[in-house]
Amino acid sequence: MADFEMNPPWDTESVTNVTIGGSVTSIGDCAFYNCSSLSSLDIPGSVTSIGYSAFAGSGLETLRLADGVASIGRTAFTNCSALRSVVIPSSVVSIGDQAFTGCPRLSITVDEGSEHFVTDGMGALYDLGMTRLLWFPQSGTSTIDSKYVIPTTVTKIAAGAFHDCRGVVYMALPGTVETIGDMAFFNSGLVTLKLADGVKSIGKNAFAGCPLSYLVMADTVETFQFGAFHGCNFKDAAGKEFSDPDYDAIKGRKYVADTDGTLVEYMPKVGGRSSWTA
Repeated sequence: MADFEMNPPWDTESVTNVTIGGSVTSIGDCAFYNCSSLSSLDIPGSVTSIGYSAFAGSGLETLRLADGVASIGRTAFTNCSALRSVVIPSSVVSIGDQAFTGCPRLSITVDEGSEHFVTDGMGALYDLGMTRLLWFPQSGTSTIDSKYVIPTTVTKIAAGAFHDCRGVVYMALPGTVETIGDMAFFNSGLVTLKLADGVKSIGKNAFAGCPLSYLVMADTVETFQFGAFHGCNFKDAAGKEFSDPDYDAIKGRKYVADTDGTLVEYMPKVGGRSSWTA
């Protein structure tokens, strides 16, 4: 099936039923993009790849993936707001970034025979070695009293992993995490964020839209993309206000929110290192 670049040749609003024949081996990019009336789909084992945004914005409530599917493309099912459950078959070896972002009702399970992916007790999706956290359910919760603990095996938080997870209010990333992907915590409910030294890369809009009131910033970042803290207002120790900070402005420092939500530097750096402990 061909790629369509968000412009499939059929009327997306009128597509209510799709039968994928046994001769089909791939579903192209944006093939059923925004097919809002498509509520149920069986993808047969003949299909080995599902393209970029193939079903993004569709009305899918029920999705069955047969054993045989090997690759699920980037944003393949993003913004399928009615989708309730997906079982990742053991044949899947690749899942693209944000494949299931924006699916607030979704729970994901992984076939027991999978040699590539696993879910934990909270329903978070990881690669088998738990080095990459790929997706966290929007219904999941992480409070100061009931913390979601990122395993120390994790080195990367994938793009969009906690996107719109408003129940996630507390996060302390271990020093093993080196990369935080684009929009990883975008519009999540994060109030408290502690980044341990070890983080090397923070992607675009990684924490944009978070209602932060407490921030501990790592001192080890090498790549800091624009908009990482978009929407968060800062004030340094001298009282200067700024937003959309560059990394040099906030590295290795601690911030506590003022009454208006502005993140105020709690204590200036002394001797090149912070004089406080997390």
